[in-house]
Amino acid sequence: MSARDVADVAVIGTGIIGLSTAWAVSGLGMRVLLVGPRSHTGQASAAAGAMLAPFSETAAGDDPLSSPAEITHRAAARASYGDWLARLRSESGRVVSMTDGIWLVATAHGQGDLEALELAARAARDQGASAEPHPPSEVPGLSPARTCPAHAALWLPGEASVDIVELLDALSHLLSVRENVRWADTSAVALEPGTAGSDGPLVVRCADRERYEAGRVVLAVGSGTGALAAASPGLSLGLPLVLAGKGVSVLVRDTGFALPTTVRTPMRRFACGAHLVPRAGGAAYLGATNRLTPPGETSTAPALEEILTVVQSVGDELNTGVYHRELADVAVGHRPYTLDHLPLVGPTEDPRVLAATATYRNGVLLAPYVAGLIAGHLSGAGPLDARPWRPTRPVAVPSLGEALGDRIQMLIDVLLPAEGVTAPWHLDLQALLGVAARHLVESPDDARWRPLHRLWDRAPVVETLPVLLRAVRDLPHVANSAAGRSPARKDAPSGRSKTGPVSRQRWRQHRLTPFGVRLSPAGQADLDELPPERLKSLLLREHLLLLRGFTGGSTVDKFEAFARRLGPLVVWGDAPIASVVAKAEPDDHVHDTGFMPLHWDGVYKPDTPDIQMFQCLKAVGTAASGGATLFSDTTRVIAGAAPGTLDLWRALTFRYERPLGGEMLSRSCPLVVEHPHTGEPTLRFTEPVPDGVHILNPPNLTLERAPSGCDSAEAIQQIRDALYDPRYMYAHRWRVGDIVLADNRALLHTREPYPPGTERHLLRAHVRIGDVAGDTPADRTSLAGQEVG
Repeated sequence: MSARDVADVAVIGTGIIGLSTAWAVSGLGMRVLLVGPRSHTGQASAAAGAMLAPFSETAAGDDPLSSPAEITHRAAARASYGDWLARLRSESGRVVSMTDGIWLVATAHGQGDLEALELAARAARDQGASAEPHPPSEVPGLSPARTCPAHAALWLPGEASVDIVELLDALSHLLSVRENVRWADTSAVALEPGTAGSDGPLVVRCADRERYEAGRVVLAVGSGTGALAAASPGLSLGLPLVLAGKGVSVLVRDTGFALPTTVRTPMRRFACGAHLVPRAGGAAYLGATNRLTPPGETSTAPALEEILTVVQSVGDELNTGVYHRELADVAVGHRPYTLDHLPLVGPTEDPRVLAATATYRNGVLLAPYVAGLIAGHLSGAGPLDARPWRPTRPVAVPSLGEALGDRIQMLIDVLLPAEGVTAPWHLDLQALLGVAARHLVESPDDARWRPLHRLWDRAPVVETLPVLLRAVRDLPHVANSAAGRSPARKDAPSGRSKTGPVSRQRWRQHRLTPFGVRLSPAGQADLDELPPERLKSLLLREHLLLLRGFTGGSTVDKFEAFARRLGPLVVWGDAPIASVVAKAEPDDHVHDTGFMPLHWDGVYKPDTPDIQMFQCLKAVGTAASGGATLFSDTTRVIAGAAPGTLDLWRALTFRYERPLGGEMLSRSCPLVVEHPHTGEPTLRFTEPVPDGVHILNPPNLTLERAPSGCDSAEAIQQIRDALYDPRYMYAHRWRVGDIVLADNRALLHTREPYPPGTERHLLRAHVRIGDVAGDTPADRTSLAGQEVG
């Protein structure tokens, strides 16, 4: 095909939809002009996870893509994909990898994950496909952070993933050698009617100033559809608004762990969930974000926050091993979608121009299917004028109030950290955001909120809601208010004594999950005002107390004074207060940032402390992951154990050894021991270091006493599984100023690894409490709502 020939069809766009359409149409013998860059940088296709997922892309609520009709389209596309791919491999002579099956995992980060798994299973079975529930422990490659346990898993053997790099390469090679295809390595900037009028060929004007003629034009330019249509005023196309969802994905060179098939979470929070997709040579794809790019704005580079979001989401929810792998590439693409989230496939108001775009999250899956529909229309075999995806269909434009609807909770999930807040606070936040949203909706003419309404008018779609949240902070009256806010008064008279408890003071109590209590003052209050005996009594009952919002503990001396009020300090070393902070050259794993075994303080000491106290001076910020302190309540572990298991545990004694300071420390201890103050049975255990993990001065344990026939490795694994069960483990993510009191006799604790160089500084004290006043059932009353005095 020469440069001056009039093409039968011009396909504009060289992403997966454009290339697939050009291949299908050229296969009919038509002369095809393919317009678009040979490089795929910046395309949605290049940043895609390339999952063929007709069922795991379902979502709860009113998501149009989860309707039975849309699932049927995707299932049909998946059913024909294998044959299409086999033909592509044969004709191109190129390798295109496809990995069968996808694991869909519900985790602690997704409030609607379990419902999403049920929807995906139902969708698959309705289409005659398999959907197999499994425990998360059976998912290969799944190893989430301890603070984000997996609750359920669904194996979808009918889904798959393909290597998008290989797929684009095979299509590009095939089209480059086809005699009836001319590839113009440029960008189309406008369409013009041509000299022959409405029945004649169209002119495609390009960025390199070339002009090409074609009898028909297929718009497969993705998120650039709107700009191209706007630059073509001579044609009446009647296309609806096409928006762009910016997606950022990360490629790591070598996972360092087995990943035989794709592992992902469900759709959530206006986004796409977390994806971990195997790629050739042991590499892995980590994806992906989904951020609305308002019309008229471009963003072709990833923000650091977007990269962090991808890595942290995949690392925390799917496999923490990705944190330590080598970065190979970061890709950015823009998913095209409409206000009703359905594709645009078929003729526009000008029958010479067809649309093949807006496939949103399913571009790779739908590409052969859409290409076949376009080819059928052009050949006359299957007209698309009356199909539900027709570009001229009416598309409803929701109001801001309709879009907000019941999505306040989803916005809360976007705003809050992964561990969230207690249920009562969720209700408070829902009410607060509801009032703000109602005020915004009911004040369209208020000049203060006009920028938000203008943003909504440009992109009236639910994905805009999180963007509105971020835009609030840039409003002039909000920024000025924040800048001019007067600092809080310090040392204001409180009318309260600093020397002891004061009557008529009430303390708020909030229950933590799955155990423990947070105490906070009703107003301003000092640590000295907390009654020590009541604190110790409450601690023995609840096993963990978080003190947040109190003054008077901001220095080492004040923290030590508060600790001494609870009882005599247990001092190891030169100072009564230890500084727990990572060192540039650590001498022990306590002062490192990596793995720490689950243990109790005083394993190798003759004087085991009763209370372990921490105060946070510096916390791992939101820009980094990890650093939480994990506490396992062994009294709950024992209460939840089967009788036979508990009988076995009572018969076990372990010996622990650990090198430190040039000597070998050792101790033997029964696994089950009685709490010296409450009489409850507890577990005393220090876990071994997992295979392949290296730490300084690692502990070693041997099974010193056990019933005949007891398998040591099996018993240890059973204990570890029970201790890390999310029903019994509390993960505390530190805030500066937090003070945590832990019952060292009942709990075991460890630290979540965090990135080297990240600031995290805790103070630690150990207290021996002796006999506890008021430690009787009658006197163990909560501090909440009680008068102190």
